[in-house]
Amino acid sequence: MKKLSFALLLLPFLLFSQQRKLVDKVIAKVDGEVILKSDLDQAFDFYRLQFPPEVSDEDLRKRILDELITEKLLYVEAKKDTTIKVTDEEVEKYLDQQIQSMKQQMGEEVFQKKLREEGLTEATLRSKYRDNVREQLYVQKLIEKKIKPEISISPEEVRRFYETHLDSIPPKPDMVRIAHILIRIKPSPEVVSQAKRKALAIYKKLKKGASFEEVASKYSDDLQSAPAGGDIGIVKKSDLPDNIRKVVSPLEPGEFCQPVEGEYGFHIFKMVEKQNDLYHLKQIFVQFRPTAADTQRAKKLADKIYTMLKSGKASFEELAAKYSDDTDSRDLGGDLGWIPVTNLPPDMRSVIDTMKVGSISAPVLTQFGYHIIKLIDRKKGGKPGFEEVQPQLTQILYQRKLQKAIDRYVKKLRKKIYVKIYSS
Repeated sequence: MKKLSFALLLLPFLLFSQQRKLVDKVIAKVDGEVILKSDLDQAFDFYRLQFPPEVSDEDLRKRILDELITEKLLYVEAKKDTTIKVTDEEVEKYLDQQIQSMKQQMGEEVFQKKLREEGLTEATLRSKYRDNVREQLYVQKLIEKKIKPEISISPEEVRRFYETHLDSIPPKPDMVRIAHILIRIKPSPEVVSQAKRKALAIYKKLKKGASFEEVASKYSDDLQSAPAGGDIGIVKKSDLPDNIRKVVSPLEPGEFCQPVEGEYGFHIFKMVEKQNDLYHLKQIFVQFRPTAADTQRAKKLADKIYTMLKSGKASFEELAAKYSDDTDSRDLGGDLGWIPVTNLPPDMRSVIDTMKVGSISAPVLTQFGYHIIKLIDRKKGGKPGFEEVQPQLTQILYQRKLQKAIDRYVKKLRKKIYVKIYSS
């Protein structure tokens, strides 16, 4: 369980948790500060999902209560220090950041809907959590002043930690830098017409009132999103192709568009939520299914380009710019940059494994089409060197020392600050 984070972590959780009728009562007192049963219950609901069933409810509630007491102890101590101040401006700034973060994650409309469901406005939301945030900022400032200055990490400590835990540090994957010329298997006009007819038939079902989610599950060729009712998650407006963006942008939540042609088939999009340039979309996808003749036509062009490369009539970069169907890389001479080998399609990976740096492969068929690959460079994976992981290991050691220092500090506070625990 993360330490010293309840007030900040629970802000988004408490807003969107199911409200329940509580007969509230005090379950603990720390000096003059109280911890309520509702505090414990809501925190328990949140953390129960994150802990395995082996951790009993009773044990988890004890651990959470101990954490809440720790927070209160640090808050009480911070308030006694007259040099520690938390201004209203600091509290409002943090609330601004948290609310803006929630809006970005959920979308403005979902955020406002959740507020309405709980009978809240942004103003009442701020009021509800203002004291929690103020307490947490006091705690943070106490830690900054009294605990963090005592912590230091030497390079020798980091080196010893690296050598001791080397076996548990994840290895780096083998990497390759490649360029490619992609010749996509383009469908014939007949294939496009067939897919369009199917997409229009599906669209008519939707217009007659059929459930978008049920139709997507039954008919969509997108095997990843179909089981989820076509849900493809949140998409940036700027990431959509121009013709698709033009059709999707006017949609309001709950509306769907007519079939729109994409690179690999027809799409019917449904807008779930939208905020600025972020769209939560569902789709029904009707894939183009190229014929053997379409495949042969692409293979013929790929072979022609490969022959030109072998004869030296043109450079790889020139031919990529002229022929490649990969619009993202063709203006870069086909360069795809550094890629983990494990991220490559299996057919492409098996070919690259046999290539020498600087060599060019014959056309390779993958689900995207025919690729002519140039191996620019490769880097062997394996255990990372000390310098590569030194910053991360330093941070890990720092956090461990910080937590131990906080635990020692809290142990001293428990001896001088009154704590009373009641039955919860």
